Amino acid sequence: MKIFQTLTFKITLGIVFITSVILISISLFAFTTAQSEFQSASSRLVTSPDGSVFLVKQPPIVDSIRKDFNDNLENSIATGGIVGISIALVLGLFFSLIITKPIEKLKEGISHLRNSRYKYKIEDTGEVEIDDVIEEFNKLTLELSAQEELRKDLISDVSHELKTPITSIIGQIQGLRDKVLSLDDQRLELIQKDAERLANLVSLLQEYTKLRSKTLNLKLEEVNLFEIIEHISKSHESDLKKKKITLNNKISKDEMIKADKATLERIVENIVDNSIKYSRAKNIDIAYENNKIIISDDGVGIPEEDLTKIFERFYRVEKSRNRNTGGLGLGLALVKEMVEVHGWNIKAINNRDKGVRFEIIL
Repeated sequence: MKIFQTLTFKITLGIVFITSVILISISLFAFTTAQSEFQSASSRLVTSPDGSVFLVKQPPIVDSIRKDFNDNLENSIATGGIVGISIALVLGLFFSLIITKPIEKLKEGISHLRNSRYKYKIEDTGEVEIDDVIEEFNKLTLELSAQEELRKDLISDVSHELKTPITSIIGQIQGLRDKVLSLDDQRLELIQKDAERLANLVSLLQEYTKLRSKTLNLKLEEVNLFEIIEHISKSHESDLKKKKITLNNKISKDEMIKADKATLERIVENIVDNSIKYSRAKNIDIAYENNKIIISDDGVGIPEEDLTKIFERFYRVEKSRNRNTGGLGLGLALVKEMVEVHGWNIKAINNRDKGVRFEIIL
């Protein structure tokens, strides 16, 4: 039966068993001791004039007293055993309920979680060990709730990103078929741009999926870090001038590290691109210290509550950001995956004065 497999039954049975063993041990010890003492009391040693010692038994009436004593002793032990086991049974049930009640709360919480009710929170029970588990459970529900919000944002964002170019392409093709629009170079360019937007979005999602599955094949080699930063600086020269930002390469010209060159360039480029677009900084400094690549700016920084979330997929600090001011929020998520594929770590912290600092720990 299922009841025999419950924790309540096992705890109660365990307490009853232990109590029974203790009672039986005490009873046997008491019975043996009592018999020995009675035997000593019912006999006496007598010394004869010549110095000999004899064991003299008491009168026969003592046997009757002894029988009554044994009966009373056995009855007392039996009564005590029944009372003790009954108390153990009650205490077993009581303590098992104390232990299993928080587990029932956890079960209820998991049920809510299974039904996607992420806002449900389990209250503390006062038991330290159980409360530690409950605390981890509540943290898990908060994380799942955040992931669910990100998932909803993803559906909304991807739908929006896909719908606009697809609608544009379909509309223009329909117009061409109906002879409402003319097929010229300008029309072809518009269709091509919409198609490229679709291709870029699909490529971005595929790249992220590939990185998440850890299937990216790295070509590790000794690369010159200074040259990589210089290349990125030149490729973003027009954007830097437009935003009036100075990129300072503070890395030694002969600094070499082991990495996949193309992936490392993507990592640094994504962070720099993010700073150019959103930091409103005047300077971006890139340095290499204590086995860390440090990319720092003197811009507006990132709110503290967002610092731990900026590497999550589809997370955007500016919730109102659209495709003109930002993408799907995959840039830094891709950076994190590319960093971890190398076996490195990355973190973001706000500078003491102003701006944000990204540290890639090799």
